[in-house]
Amino acid sequence: MIKGIVLLFIATALITVGCKTKDKSISTPVKKIIIDQSFRNPNTELDYKILEFNIEGNFLKTKISYKGKCGTHNFDMIFNKAFMKSMPPQAILYLKHDAKGDKCNKKITKELVFDISDIKYHSGNEVFVKLFSFSEKKSYKY
Repeated sequence: MIKGIVLLFIATALITVGCKTKDKSISTPVKKIIIDQSFRNPNTELDYKILEFNIEGNFLKTKISYKGKCGTHNFDMIFNKAFMKSMPPQAILYLKHDAKGDKCNKKITKELVFDISDIKYHSGNEVFVKLFSFSEKKSYKY
């Protein structure tokens, strides 16, 4: 009996750890930003368009459009830790889209939410955030 309870506890813990972060005020699943210091912009044509983005606390919310619908699409936000020298420093984030071979042509609009708490600059309490291919930048205060 105790063995079964312990196994149930371990299974629950593993499932909880593997889940995406969730904020009660946000209805969209929250993904952690990926920090990859070796990442370089692949200089390819983007297959999505960023329509807008906002920063609320530690969360970056963006609305995008892309073509697809026949399969599952995956989006990741990547930061290479290369802060631009300015006051406050600037961080350019890159949205990576994996269409997983979906060639369908239906226009999709989707909201994505990312936890950007890992892009804090080591000194100071503010970073300007810019998304690659989008003209606006937003202040992230922490």
